[in-house]
Amino acid sequence: NPSEAITFIRDLVSNAHNRVIIIDPYFRIKELFDFAYAVKNSQIPINIITSFANENLQNSLKFAKNLRNNINKNKVANKINAYIMLGDKPAFHDRFIIVDDNVWLSGNSLADIGKRASILVQLQYPNQIINMYKQIIEDKNKCLSLEEWLNGKKTS
Repeated sequence: NPSEAITFIRDLVSNAHNRVIIIDPYFRIKELFDFAYAVKNSQIPINIITSFANENLQNSLKFAKNLRNNINKNKVANKINAYIMLGDKPAFHDRFIIVDDNVWLSGNSLADIGKRASILVQLQYPNQIINMYKQIIEDKNKCLSLEEWLNGKKTS
């Protein structure tokens, strides 16, 4: 059920020692509070990678500004950075949770975790996804920081 699934993921991220990376093209504000803020150690970097591929520009801008405002309100408590995957077909389709050197694959968006039959699997070979993440996050044709994305849209 949803509460069990959320608790399971919160437990995963809350015990991180080095890093937390959440990759979900449909990541929204609720997941920021459900998962990103569950990290106990405020010195651990938290990277969120999302997308606006299926959103219109107005909705994307509204969400991006809201995300930025919520992250900035809690900057002292957490080291959170958000990134936006570019294009109609973002570099990641699947959802991944990276905690330290472990990678979990979610069968559905974290927004809907536990609402329908799905699966969360720990990958046996995490380095492939971690390396892919690093390549995508560094490629300005595939991914921009939230601030870079907003600045490109000429918003305040």
